[in-house]
Amino acid sequence: MSPRLLRRLCWALLFSVLAIAALGVGGNVYLNSEYLPKLIRSQQQGLRVKFTFAWSLWPGRLHFENLTVQREEHGLTWELTADRATLVADLSALTARQIDIEALELDGVRARIRPRLYYLDATPEYLATLPEIDEAGPQLFAEGPIPPPSLQSGDVPWSLRIERARIADLRELWVDRFHFIGHAEAEGSVRLDAARVVTTGPVRVSLREGEVSIDRQPTVRELHGSGTSQLGPVDLSRERGWRLLSTLSGSVTLEGQVMRVDFLPKLSGLPVPIVLEGAEGPARTTVSMRDGKVQPGAVLDWEAKNARAEVDGFIARGAMTLHTVVEESRGALRTHATASFDDFWLGRDGQPPFATAKRAVLEMFAPNVEMERISEFDTYLRAAFAQTPADLSVEGPRVLGQARALQWAATADRLTSKVDLSKAQARELTLLEPSAHGVRVWIRPRVEQAEATAAYLKYLPKTDGLGEPPIRPKTRPEPFEVRAAAERWSLSVQGASVDDLEEVWLEAYRFVGHAQAHGGFRYEAGGRFSAGPLSAEIADGTLQIARWRALSKLSGKIDARVDPIDLELHQGPAFFRTFRATSELSAHLDDVNFVRHFPAVPIPAELVGGQGGIRARVSLNDGVVQPGSTVQWETRSLQASVHGYRFVGPFSLEARWSDAPVGARMRVEGRVSPYRVTRVGEEKALVRGKLITWRMEAPTFDLAHPSFEPMTSAQIHGGTVPDLTEVNAFVPDNIPLRMEKGSGTFSGKVWFTHRYQAWAEFEVGGKSAQLVYDRVYVNGDWSCTAKLANVDLNTGAADIASARVMLNNMAMREGSRAHDPWFGRVDLTRGKVRPGEPLILSGDVDTTMRDGRPLIAFFAAETDLLPAWARSLVTLNALHATGQFRLGRDRIEIDGLHARGQSVEVRGRLRKQGLKQWGDMLVSSRGQEVGVALRGTRVEFRLIGAAAWFRNQLLNPQW
Repeated sequence: MSPRLLRRLCWALLFSVLAIAALGVGGNVYLNSEYLPKLIRSQQQGLRVKFTFAWSLWPGRLHFENLTVQREEHGLTWELTADRATLVADLSALTARQIDIEALELDGVRARIRPRLYYLDATPEYLATLPEIDEAGPQLFAEGPIPPPSLQSGDVPWSLRIERARIADLRELWVDRFHFIGHAEAEGSVRLDAARVVTTGPVRVSLREGEVSIDRQPTVRELHGSGTSQLGPVDLSRERGWRLLSTLSGSVTLEGQVMRVDFLPKLSGLPVPIVLEGAEGPARTTVSMRDGKVQPGAVLDWEAKNARAEVDGFIARGAMTLHTVVEESRGALRTHATASFDDFWLGRDGQPPFATAKRAVLEMFAPNVEMERISEFDTYLRAAFAQTPADLSVEGPRVLGQARALQWAATADRLTSKVDLSKAQARELTLLEPSAHGVRVWIRPRVEQAEATAAYLKYLPKTDGLGEPPIRPKTRPEPFEVRAAAERWSLSVQGASVDDLEEVWLEAYRFVGHAQAHGGFRYEAGGRFSAGPLSAEIADGTLQIARWRALSKLSGKIDARVDPIDLELHQGPAFFRTFRATSELSAHLDDVNFVRHFPAVPIPAELVGGQGGIRARVSLNDGVVQPGSTVQWETRSLQASVHGYRFVGPFSLEARWSDAPVGARMRVEGRVSPYRVTRVGEEKALVRGKLITWRMEAPTFDLAHPSFEPMTSAQIHGGTVPDLTEVNAFVPDNIPLRMEKGSGTFSGKVWFTHRYQAWAEFEVGGKSAQLVYDRVYVNGDWSCTAKLANVDLNTGAADIASARVMLNNMAMREGSRAHDPWFGRVDLTRGKVRPGEPLILSGDVDTTMRDGRPLIAFFAAETDLLPAWARSLVTLNALHATGQFRLGRDRIEIDGLHARGQSVEVRGRLRKQGLKQWGDMLVSSRGQEVGVALRGTRVEFRLIGAAAWFRNQLLNPQW
């Protein structure tokens, strides 16, 4: 090559190098001038680019320092800043209004994304939580679709392609209310065409450490993990908010420490107001997504040592563990969330807990989460609650409560149930098919002030937390502390099942044993209650009434229903007014004395023993026993103590309810055979025999009005009295009548009309009996029959309808004088017995005797005041006498005495007190009349004018 040609070539190369250098220097000068940002803004409306320094060593390879890129799309505003940025671009694509970046490396990246807002959502409080983007104010729009962009003439959007991008250090990501600060690495690709459709290639992220804040409050710290994702295609001009993620696919694994959870209610759209606090603890999640839907295997685990939630005034707290997993079921995806609480506590601050549990587990199944609907989380969760209820599992729950009319407590070893929250916004919860094991229930109603005695209160259930039973005022009751929150809620329990009911304690009635129960109930806000159908199958149990062990080996079945009632209006026994039930039970009766604690049962007796079998078939309608109901009971040993006397013997009872003009009528029949009657505390038999029958008839038993007055009767058949001296106990001490020997018989019948009122009939007799009245002794056979009315079983007072005493084959001894066998009969009518008065026995008497020796003996025995001829006048056969008598303490009174025998007639009146007698008598015999005056211990006779003297004494008594 010639030298000249060589020089030309060198100059050409030099000029080329200088031209290229000049072009590079000019390009770098242009890069760092203000013309490039203006050009970009003019070519793409809403796009702003800023940087502090840029250079390029080769066309298409650019380096930027402190780069800032802002963009206002139709659905959002975003800003990207980087400390350093390097890109390799295809400049030839610029002619086609396309930015084609083959490689992009960023370091020190911060990204902020803010969606457009509805005017109604743009409150100052909400705007304060959003990212701050320089030169970009909030984008607001009215309800409805986002309006299309208004392009200037010739403004055609650019397209963007980044084939390979790498972020060496992502320091901040602020999307809407979520703010991440930390250190992460990311790489991937992205495409954005002119139609604003964006697509990202696989993006890989490695999070070394970070902290997430929500609403500018630190929420998660010590966050780390990794993941891959892919987005698109998605139309930015049509979609907004979380719908931008409707095509998101990928997976991510994150771990961190949750610092606070009070933001959750704002995001979840729960249908009830809820406040969450203090749920600090570690959390870990692994999530896979496809087209915006979480895929099977996605899981979230979270632990919190001291979680606290407040819902409508109720506070729940405890140690919480949350496990959420997405699973496939029947060809569809669903989210399965399990929240476990240890040492669960539910109540109100400063008050006893409403419910506690060793462990509670809440499981919720819901349709899978779709990211495009996450902005409508409220609608999503409401639909989820309506479609599938939550599952609740509780270990060792303990629930306390008090309503207007009662207090109650319940515990269980284990409880599982489905919880329907679809109507939670209306303050209504529904438990579907709850199942419980080891259940114990205590219920005690409000009591009247007069009923709240120490003796009554000791029978009521005792449980920690209930305190004293509430007193029912006469006026409308004041609300309880819990009522303000609790009574705004309604609770429905459907298809409940209890596989082991161990205890039910309702007022003074306590069941302990093993039973199965099924049914449901509904409690409406305001106190309206209904239940049923309910059924219970008792395998083995014991029933106590007022702490008395009443029934053991209890088994059978009960079906019941309670029609809707107002618990405020239906308090106490009135609760049973809408109670309907059928039952078939059998049991062993341990002690029948519990019947005394039924306030409506008029049994003034103390019952002991009664061990034996009992069977019952009872139907109730509105609390009233229905026709066809029966109760049967047999026992080998029953002791009934009444007013100091004890009846002992085998007993059988049958109660039947039959049709009546109104409702049903109850008839009860009982038999004691054989029987023995003793005094309480003694073994010696007063009466014994073969049979005692007892009957009771009454209107049917109404549980809503338990007070009723039955007609009750009892009858003693074929009784024997082994020792007649026991009769002396029935004779007042101030009446000188005694039995000294002999045996006898006794039969009787009594009708109880009121609790302590009765009628009675009885017949008693004696064989070889010796009676002593004052100083007159008779020995032989006697009998007495009587009918009594208006018997007061408390005081012993009675009216004598009729009474007759028969004496036969009697040997009489008057003082030291003995007489031949003697007989007599005494009839008493219109008599009265008044033990509390000085005169305890009175009435009209009609007597027939062999002779009048007892009359003389009663008033003149051993005094020898009567002459022999006067005695002989009344010692005659076939004496008939009438009069009115009064028998009192240490005294006898006889008025209107009229005695006849053969040719002798006696008229007069007599008084005796101790050994002193007062009296006026007129004795007539064969035309002769003698007046006799008894004055203390003296006897005076009137032989002349006896009749006139006697009439004057009756008109003007001297004593």
